[in-house]
Amino acid sequence: MSNFNSLPNSISHKQLNSLLAKARKQPLSSHDSISLSSKEQESFEELLVNWSSLSRKLLDELQRKHDYIVEGKKPQAIMALGALAAHLNMAIQARNASNLE
Repeated sequence: MSNFNSLPNSISHKQLNSLLAKARKQPLSSHDSISLSSKEQESFEELLVNWSSLSRKLLDELQRKHDYIVEGKKPQAIMALGALAAHLNMAIQARNASNLE
C-alpha cells in the first residue's frame, strides 16, 4: 500500500494533455470486439443516449435556477448542486469525445 503514496494530489490540465499525447493507442483486438454481441452493444448505446438526454434535462433545470431548487437549502447544498452540474457537463463532454474514436 505504501507504493501509492507517491501519487500526486492533483494534476494540471497541461500535464494531463501531455500524458494523453504520449499514451499509445491500443487497437481493439478482434477477440474483444467479437465477445460483445451486437445486442449488448445496442443496449449499452441506448443507455448512454437515455443518460445523456436525462442529464441535459437536469442541467437545463438547474440552469433555470428555479426557487424551488434552492429554497430552504444550506449554502453547502447549493454548492453541491453546482458541483453536480459541473460533473454532468464533464461527463457529457467525455461521452461525446468517446464517440469520436
